[in-house]
Amino acid sequence: LSSSEPLEPEERELLRQMEYFELTISQATKELQPSLIASYLITLAKTFNQFYEKCPILGSSKTDFRLLLAKRLGEQIALGLYLLGIETVEKM
Repeated sequence: LSSSEPLEPEERELLRQMEYFELTISQATKELQPSLIASYLITLAKTFNQFYEKCPILGSSKTDFRLLLAKRLGEQIALGLYLLGIETVEKM
């Protein structure tokens, strides 16, 4: 991402939400509250939905950045679901 391309508000918000992943896992572990992970994942999914609606990934000058962002988000969601004991699928 070049400095001439500032982040869109939706990109910034998604990155901000993703930063809370480790903190949320740590807090849920300390407090023995898996519901904290579930709530976090719901918020993260809603934030991604807003990002996806407003920021086209393919055909954008930020395609590589947005693809990487989506990939990392998918990894976080998959790990969070794994920690909750929920299996994920490749395709629906």
